[in-house]
Amino acid sequence: MVYQRTIPRLSDRLWAVVTRLGRRIPFSEGQVLYEQNAPSGGFFFLESGRVKVSHILDDGSESIVALYGPRDQVGETSALESDSSPAAIAMTPVTAYLLTTSQAEQLIQEDGEFAHYLVDMLAYKLRMANAHLCTVSGKRGDAKLAATLLLLPELGVPWDSDGWFSTTHAQLACFTGATRANTTLTLRRFAAAGIVAIQRGKLRILNSSRLRELSEGATL
Repeated sequence: MVYQRTIPRLSDRLWAVVTRLGRRIPFSEGQVLYEQNAPSGGFFFLESGRVKVSHILDDGSESIVALYGPRDQVGETSALESDSSPAAIAMTPVTAYLLTTSQAEQLIQEDGEFAHYLVDMLAYKLRMANAHLCTVSGKRGDAKLAATLLLLPELGVPWDSDGWFSTTHAQLACFTGATRANTTLTLRRFAAAGIVAIQRGKLRILNSSRLRELSEGATL
């Protein structure tokens, strides 16, 4: 299975601009790039490492929005509107370039390619947020997990050349809003039916057509 994430990417020229203008900041694993419902200070462009963007809900559980890696950008929501914005947390050691909001605004005015990139990025994230919201709030049980598994590439979950996604049952539960126990039980049922293969910290989709049927309400 060949996967592809359709997230917009900075061109080499724009990456050079960002690294020239931005402030290079290292983050250790577990360090917060910016807090939930607080200004981010600008736009973070990731040079290395992995970052998760998530909300902590009223009951204390975590809802992961997406994962990001090298050449991805985070922080635009908190830079533009912080009242209901998620947090960004380093999953590994991370190095990022920070463009302040004023720097980004000036670059938007001076560089049409950068402005176009940000428009494309915001449109992409809105589409993915809507797809994720429809999955989490509009589906139940098998359908919810099946739809989430189909979204894994766009959610930023990494995969290897053999199609194995690097994820855990706990992480999938945070994507779906289900409990870890229920997620594990459902994954085992999917595996028994030959729809997925699961190993410790890894998952492989074996039958995407069947997953799509389940996501649309079919029964296992």
